[in-house]
Amino acid sequence: MPVRPCRIGWGRPPSRAVPAALRAFYAPAEGVAWLHRQVLAARLVITVLTGAGIRQVCTFLELSGLSAFVASSFGSQLKLNAALEAAVVAYAEQQRHRLATEMPPRRITVSEDETYYPEICLVAIELVSNFILRECYAPDRLAATWTGALNEALEGLRVEVVQGAGDEAKGLLRHVEPDIKAHHSPDLFHLQREVSKATALPVARAHEQAEEASEQAREVVAAQRRALPVSNR
Repeated sequence: MPVRPCRIGWGRPPSRAVPAALRAFYAPAEGVAWLHRQVLAARLVITVLTGAGIRQVCTFLELSGLSAFVASSFGSQLKLNAALEAAVVAYAEQQRHRLATEMPPRRITVSEDETYYPEICLVAIELVSNFILRECYAPDRLAATWTGALNEALEGLRVEVVQGAGDEAKGLLRHVEPDIKAHHSPDLFHLQREVSKATALPVARAHEQAEEASEQAREVVAAQRRALPVSNR
């Protein structure tokens, strides 16, 4: 995953005093490569693995003293982070094709759902590995759209989808059972929601009745206290 080494600000007056030995260490090509590795590792962990954001990278560079050699402004780090993200995506595609040819045949369960950020985004995840098979924007949630997105995601992979987990939306049901001929299993959230429909109304009514009885009891107690002589209250 090569990312162009960063020497932004190299040779300019440092933002803080740097010992001569440290300057000498980072001066040759080996030192530049080591500096690049440290900054790249920090950016990868902070922004990609933990999602902490670019400003945290800037803070790290300032606190670590590396800002004496590498520009720590938000603008410069924004450009470098864009290059890193592109490199990660390219590396993922490369590894996907390589590993797909080596993987043994596998039967998998796929969990599918849509989110809105800001438009309809279809998401498919293999449940055992938690691997995101597909994450793409789509014009709708129709069965044909789901099927096309999943088929494209599985292209080249030696897998067979035997089960699809998701909600009871008509598009998903048709996509899982008739289209890809897999078993449909409801997800836990929607299963609990369906079960709660049978009990939610009776429980709510019982709760309301209990609240009414409690309020009436409080009113009776208050009336009895008012009826007592002042000395006995």
